Amino acid sequence: MTPKQWEALKEELQGFVNLKLKKAESTEAFARRLALKANSQISDDDWNTMSDDTQTWVNETLEAIDKGNVIDLPEGEHDDPPAAKATGKRGQAKGKGNSKGKGKGKSKGAAANAGRPGRYPADAKITVIMKKNPHRAGTRAHEYYASYKKGGTVADALQAGVTFSYMAWQVERDIIKITGGTAE
Repeated sequence: MTPKQWEALKEELQGFVNLKLKKAESTEAFARRLALKANSQISDDDWNTMSDDTQTWVNETLEAIDKGNVIDLPEGEHDDPPAAKATGKRGQAKGKGNSKGKGKGKSKGAAANAGRPGRYPADAKITVIMKKNPHRAGTRAHEYYASYKKGGTVADALQAGVTFSYMAWQVERDIIKITGGTAE
């Protein structure tokens, strides 16, 4: 990918999601956040209006995150060589297939949850995996986790203010497990 292609793709996605580069954040870390947020927040209608190149990049990036591979960025914008990505460092996605699998940029890995992995059925049950609350006391994340421990569904979590992308983030890091439910 050329720097010009990256800028065009980034600009198109930022038109759909409100996401800016954080201070001292690498381009690769930003690209990962951008792809994950695009997957969880862009509506199906908006997804279908995006360019084929952008759809393909999002799907391929989500697949690369899942597999611990290097994502497609301009030369010199990557954090680590591919071998370092497979070590399970913080920020590496695990388990779930995230690709939207829609439109012309369709991905092979999109089958579960009505083509929208990362979106869970409202009646799916949330189970806590970590026994101790891993979040700092006084934060929203700490409150969300406390509510998960009481048991509940995705609908309960959404009602409490938790987003699909945040649930997906917690599932990827083995903090919670989401099971069952009927596809929407």
